[in-house]
Parts: sequence; structure tokens; C-alpha cells
Amino acid sequence: MKKFICIIMFMVILVGLVLPLSLMTTLATNDISSDNISSGFISGVAPGLDPNLNITQYLNEIAETNKKIDDYMDIFHTQSLATRSVATNILAITLAQQTSTINCGPACIYMALRYIKPNNYPTMATLTAECDTVNDNGTIVYKATNVINSYLNSNETQYQYTTTTTSSFSSSLIYSIDKNRPVLCCINTAYLTQYPSNSSSAHYVLARGYKAGFSGQNYIQDCYYNDSNYNNSYYGQFVIEIPAMVTAISMNNDHYIRAS
Repeated sequence: MKKFICIIMFMVILVGLVLPLSLMTTLATNDISSDNISSGFISGVAPGLDPNLNITQYLNEIAETNKKIDDYMDIFHTQSLATRSVATNILAITLAQQTSTINCGPACIYMALRYIKPNNYPTMATLTAECDTVNDNGTIVYKATNVINSYLNSNETQYQYTTTTTSSFSSSLIYSIDKNRPVLCCINTAYLTQYPSNSSSAHYVLARGYKAGFSGQNYIQDCYYNDSNYNNSYYGQFVIEIPAMVTAISMNNDHYIRAS
């Protein structure tokens, strides 16, 4: 019976990850033009997978991180419930604006690395080239993950891409922020409050903090994020409820990049 349950659990993880992995070249741009709005959602998908991806190893790594985060959150929720308190942790990440309509991914990596490595971080132009963000397709999720990890030492907390259907975004956000790792979110702009509901474009934003915990009988859960948008109308620092951020991610091929 235990063996059967383990097989079922593995298959659930496999379905949750491999289906999105078929779209693992998820891209993000943020050209909020009138043509973009009228034509609807940018698919943000190109053919092919990470050629170096070992699916079995990757699934095991996701499962290991999920377990580690679940254990962390058990303690977090127990303390919050016992004290009926709300925890807030917002990283002091300075806002930076992307230099073109397509390099939102490199801009988010730039903001993250400038915070993590304040004395030694690359330029946005360097990151744009390393992410291969050279056309209107934007930035591939696995390339963004590989690039940001390339600037971290092996003994430092690394990044890992996953999906909201496979890994709890709320738990991953709290865990990552407490590890001093902002989270890269590949979202559909139509589901963020500062955008028109018909903007529907693929875009990266950087989650930099949270407010979460019990306040009386209510559970508070907010996500603080930086938007590097090239358009000043959408550029800035914002806060949104965590379930709303989950929806924004899930409506754009469901990927985000968290601490592992």
C-alpha cells in the first residue's frame, strides 16, 4: 500500500511538472501596446526544452524542496496560530526599470542580484545578453534560472523554477523571502491590479516580501513586488493578495522561480 501511495504521489508531481515543462521555454515580454491589448494574450511559448534537463532528477529536487518548505511552514503557521500574529518580511530591494520592452526578466534578475550581491553584481545589459533576451519572445524561464544561479556560489541558496500547481506559491514565497531570496514571477498582466484587465501580456515581476499570519480569525496573506515595466504607467512597487498573484502566474503557463 505504501509503495502504491508513493507511486501515486510521484505521478501527481510528474503531471504537475511535466505538462508545464512541455512549455518550459515560457517567455515574458511586457509590450502593453494597443495592438497587444486588442490581439489578446501573448502565448509566450517557443518549442523545445532545456537540453540539459534530467526530468527524474528535477522532479526529485522539486519534491525535496517542497518537503523542506512544508516543514518550515509547519513551524511558521504553528507560531502564528498560537500568537494570533501577522508576520511581515519585506526585502529592501531597490526598484530598477528595464531598458527595453522585452527585458523584464533580466531586470528582475538585476534587482535580485543587486540585493543579494551588493558589491558585485552584473549590469542589466550583461544579464539581457546572458538570458538570450534578444527578440520579442522575451526571457525563457529555465535560462533566467540558470543565469541567476551562475552568480551564486555553490554554498549559497540557489534558485529553482517550479509551478503553482506543483509547489505552493504562498509557502515558497515566505520561505524564499526568509532566505533573502526574492521570487521571480512570470505573470499575465491582466491579473495584476495596476494593469487594464485587457492588457493580457506575459511579464516578469519580482516578489520582494510578504505579510502573512492570523489576525483574529482571519488569515492575512499579501505579496509585495517590484514591477520594472518600461512603461512608467505600470512601473513601481505594489502589493497584492497572494491568491491573486497565484492566479496571475497560473494564467501565464504557471511558472515562478523560488529559493531551493
